[in-house]
Amino acid sequence: MKIIIMSIVVITCLNSGLYSQSMVQQQRIARKMMDTLGLTREKMKRIYNVNISLQELKYEARRQHTNIDSIQVLFQSIENRRDSLYRIIIADSVLFSTYKRKKVQLVSIE
Repeated sequence: MKIIIMSIVVITCLNSGLYSQSMVQQQRIARKMMDTLGLTREKMKRIYNVNISLQELKYEARRQHTNIDSIQVLFQSIENRRDSLYRIIIADSVLFSTYKRKKVQLVSIE
């Protein structure tokens, strides 16, 4: 069910054209993860879709709220989903442990 919802969000995001810079950043993150963890192209694409979906949720939170504290709470709630979604994709416990150790470097935009 989550994958279907995430796919719908991704399709909406891709059709809008407003997210091209974010899409490049999310692609970069997915490639970094593929290179570091030795993921397949299919898993890299799934990671990318998760990244785009999370970015879309953040965009909506920013659009709907003006209070910085509310936005920060929502962003943290959105980010807390990342690991559980990645765990489904990565599956291998050793690779997931490696991801957790290197998370800051892997999911950073720069």
